[in-house]
Amino acid sequence: MLFWYQQQSDYRDTFDDLAQAMAVAQETLAYVSVKYNKGLEQLALFGKLTESVQPARKHLETLKKGFEKADLFRYREEH
Repeated sequence: MLFWYQQQSDYRDTFDDLAQAMAVAQETLAYVSVKYNKGLEQLALFGKLTESVQPARKHLETLKKGFEKADLFRYREEH
């Protein structure tokens, strides 16, 4: 571990000009923000899809309960 630590180069800042560093940081954050917001838009569409299938889920739940009750009458082979 000590050998690895000794091989590491000293930290050096990427920019010499603070204004340039701030401009690049702002540009990067704006890019990330656009991508993040675009991803959130997709999640909103998923939420609408989830809401739209809720009525069908209610009916499917009723159907599932019917199948479970019908399964009680199925012949089961004893071992």
